[in-house]
Amino acid sequence: MKYRFTLEEQRHILAKQFAHVKGPQRKVLDILLQAYPNEISAKDLKAKLKANSPSAYYSALRNATIFVDVNSRTCESSAEKYHVLDKHIVHHHLSRGVMGTVS
Repeated sequence: MKYRFTLEEQRHILAKQFAHVKGPQRKVLDILLQAYPNEISAKDLKAKLKANSPSAYYSALRNATIFVDVNSRTCESSAEKYHVLDKHIVHHHLSRGVMGTVS
């Protein structure tokens, strides 16, 4: 049986998975969740995160990947980097939501 969730339902289920995360990594996950299912450029993510330095940005992004996989890709034509929540892990969390194991 297949389940179809609205985008808001998907975001709600995923937000429950991130509820225990605190600090800058939570901000990263919230920003990625707002952009979900679309990608967000690294430039936009840095601006929304208000990171004071590149190391603070990379640290927050790296620590966010502890809780959920974040896929990164570089556009060949513009050399700009983009980030998006990993679709496989999103489907995993959504199936847990269907099964009622999201706390």
